[in-house]
Amino acid sequence: QDARLYEEWKWFRCPTLPEVLAEFPSVALPAALLLSQLPLLQPRYYSISSAPGAHPGEIHLTVAVVTYHSENGQGPLHYGVCSTWLARLQPGDTVPAFIRGAPSFRLPPTP
Repeated sequence: QDARLYEEWKWFRCPTLPEVLAEFPSVALPAALLLSQLPLLQPRYYSISSAPGAHPGEIHLTVAVVTYHSENGQGPLHYGVCSTWLARLQPGDTVPAFIRGAPSFRLPPTP
């Protein structure tokens, strides 16, 4: 019964880790244990939205910041991890990235 109620709560609320810890203040996790259990973030793939000839030495991305409310739209506002981080960057900030080629992609001819 308790496991089912927890799963329903988790599904409905979609809580972040800080929200879970706030909801259950009696849980005291050592920081080392907490960090060892967090999953590694998976790479996010974005398309480059600039042409090398138009912006030599630069890569431009078009990114929509992900935001959503849990609890059928009534819960707290949640933000996408990577899109929010990218949106907060300033020109000149370093971004750990790699380029994955798309051999079949071609820019359209210049009109």
